Formats: sequence, C-alpha cells, structure tokens
Amino acid sequence: MNGGGSCFGIGGKNAPKKAPKKATKNAPKKATKNAPKKATKATKNESTKSKKKMAENEFYSVKDRKKIMVDKKSIKAEYSEKNGNISYMLRADVDGKKLVKFVSKEVYDKYKSK
Repeated sequence: MNGGGSCFGIGGKNAPKKAPKKATKNAPKKATKNAPKKATKATKNESTKSKKKMAENEFYSVKDRKKIMVDKKSIKAEYSEKNGNISYMLRADVDGKKLVKFVSKEVYDKYKSK
C-alpha cells in the first residue's frame, strides 16, 4: 500500500471529517442558586381521594376490569419462590376465570391454615 492509509482505519485521507457541535435550541438553562422554586398544587384527586384496601375475599378481574367478591371457601393459598424471593398469593376460580391476588405472609398464613 502506498501512502493514504486504510479506509477502515482511524485517521488517514479517507477518514470522515467531524462536524462542529452546534448549540441546541432546547438545551436546559443553568439554574441559579437564588432562583425561586415553583410551587406545586395538589390536584383534586390527590387531596380528596384516599386508597381503600380490598377485602381479603375481593379479587380484581383483569379481563372484566372490575372487582369480584369470592366465597372464602373457594380461595386457595399458594406461594412461589423464584431467585430467592417468595411471593404469597391467593387463587380462586370463578365462572371459569382464574383469579390471582398477591398478599402478605399474614394473610397467606390465615388462608393456609383453613
């Protein structure tokens, strides 16, 4: 090979030239220490709506997108262990639909003893 270098190597006469960096229009502005902080308003849902816990025999059907009450006698307690993590769950079969609910160890123990 005479002169020039390879087109696959770094540098050489066939190497692509780098374009100069341009400032972007959407670049974030630097924050100053004395800049006032923006006040956040609580939305209507946050201030008035509180989460209500589901009853132990209440399952959520993903297919029907609604909560379903299940007879406590038809609930089976199971646990699963994967990668050292233990998951406690309650399972129920209602109208051919398999329902699963993840619960705490205390609730699992309550249904396992039955």
